[in-house]
Amino acid sequence: MENTSGISEKTPSSTPSIDEKDLVTSMRKLDLIKELGEKQNQFQRLQNHLQQNTELFTRENQVLREFRKELDMLVQERMSHIEELRLIHADINIMETTIKQAEEERTRALQDSKRLLKDYQPIKEQINKLRDMLNLERLPDHDEDETTLVAIQLISQQSGDHDLTSNRSSHLSSTGLDNTHEQIPLGVPYQHHQSQQMANTTSTNIPMPNNNQQQASTLNIPKVIGNIGSNLDRATFRQQPPPMKILIMARRYDTRATIFSPEGRLYQVEYALEAISHAGASLGILAENGVVLAGEKRNISPLLDDVKYSEKIYKVHDDLCCSVSGITSDANVLINELRLIGQRYLLTYQEPAPIEYIVSRLCNIKQAYTQFGGKRPFGVSFLYMGWDKHYGYQLYQSDPSGNYGGWKATCVGHNSQTAISILKQEYKIGETQLNDALRLAIRVFSKTLDTTKLTPEKIEIAVLQHDDTTNQTTIR
Repeated sequence: MENTSGISEKTPSSTPSIDEKDLVTSMRKLDLIKELGEKQNQFQRLQNHLQQNTELFTRENQVLREFRKELDMLVQERMSHIEELRLIHADINIMETTIKQAEEERTRALQDSKRLLKDYQPIKEQINKLRDMLNLERLPDHDEDETTLVAIQLISQQSGDHDLTSNRSSHLSSTGLDNTHEQIPLGVPYQHHQSQQMANTTSTNIPMPNNNQQQASTLNIPKVIGNIGSNLDRATFRQQPPPMKILIMARRYDTRATIFSPEGRLYQVEYALEAISHAGASLGILAENGVVLAGEKRNISPLLDDVKYSEKIYKVHDDLCCSVSGITSDANVLINELRLIGQRYLLTYQEPAPIEYIVSRLCNIKQAYTQFGGKRPFGVSFLYMGWDKHYGYQLYQSDPSGNYGGWKATCVGHNSQTAISILKQEYKIGETQLNDALRLAIRVFSKTLDTTKLTPEKIEIAVLQHDDTTNQTTIR
């Protein structure tokens, strides 16, 4: 019994009980759970930091793109200002050259006047002697002879101005100063001072030369100042600028499309319109049952190879067609953009785009090219004809500035004003059918094109019609 009890007493200490195993397992699980919680917290923190860094990268990347775009615009602005400064320096050089030429012409005219005045007085005295011998009235004296009076005034005044300018130039040269920009060629800064001197030396009576003084120099005659002399002195180069100066001033505002002139004009847009006015004409007429577009083709040389695309009229999609006047390469770029606008709308909404929507989107692009430096306006005008379920048949016109509008009949390009005048007289609103519009287009072209005979090689015509029964639009 004792051995048995001894064995039974040793058994619990040698083999662990079930409760102890569960306790160890639970403790191990608790450690694992604690470690898992710490790892999950660490993972969550890393995930939050990663998300924050990703958002920061996205923001900084967007800001970086904007800064780079702004930098590109500033570089373009800098290049534009450099070009404008170069043109200003060129204008200054041109003006200085013009002033120098004017000075030379004035000096030459002054010398000729002095020489002619010296020859004028002896001949006049000889004529007076002959007239006295014939008992005829003598020629007018200096105070009565307007030609002599004006000549003496001009020579006296310009000689005084020349002396003042020469003395001032020699003084600046002796002091080592540059008088290139200080010297005024026509004596305008000295006008007030000189007029006071002349007023002090004014004499109303000029002594007539006797027979012994006939050969005396006329340059010693006192200065005669009057209304004529003051008026001539005021009519100077500075107060009456030549047309070239006006052109030079205009050139400072036509180097960039983003600068308004003092008159509120954008010269680059006007130049683009001028290019269109020399291009082949495009004409559009809106009828009750369709639309007509007609264009003048300029490239009709027999040596020109046939091309697969049209020169004047382009199909954008099944419901829209347009005609162009201007630079063909610019037109090709915008035509591709027109087609992309229409196809994006079709892909998004699963229906054809409204005509005015496409026209307005393209005009936004054209208008943007008049607002940013380093670009020029597109030198092309469009006539659009189309049909949609909102407004039916439509005819639009757009120009390089981005303006567009709806028309009943219009024309752009060469002789467009003459064509519009004919359309105003012959187009009948609400009564024009498609055949009438075709005949009117041909009649207008026959009167405005620089040709004696219209042929298919010289004009191109497109007609748009919509069939309500089949809901199909045809362009032919």
